Amino acid sequence: MLAEIDVAATFKEKPGIDRSPLKILGACNPDFANRALNIDPSVSFVPPCNVVLESVADGTHMSIADPRELMPGNQFADLADEASRRLMAVIAVVKGA
Repeated sequence: MLAEIDVAATFKEKPGIDRSPLKILGACNPDFANRALNIDPSVSFVPPCNVVLESVADGTHMSIADPRELMPGNQFADLADEASRRLMAVIAVVKGA
């Protein structure tokens, strides 16, 4: 885990807004990130590695963007496919927990 943003805490602290728990986890694999940046540094604008955890009535909702959608183009195909497979494996483990 490279970073964690507690959105609810940040909103409470700065503008004084109460909201349900929401966290953004920067789960970038440094190797994947480096490979993507070596292909095209502009991918740093949309890192395909954030995991969003949101409190919902019956537990926690997890959202993960598909790297294949965030990094389109033939130059990213192998990397995006590999990252997608790994993220899907994480989802399977979390769902089974």
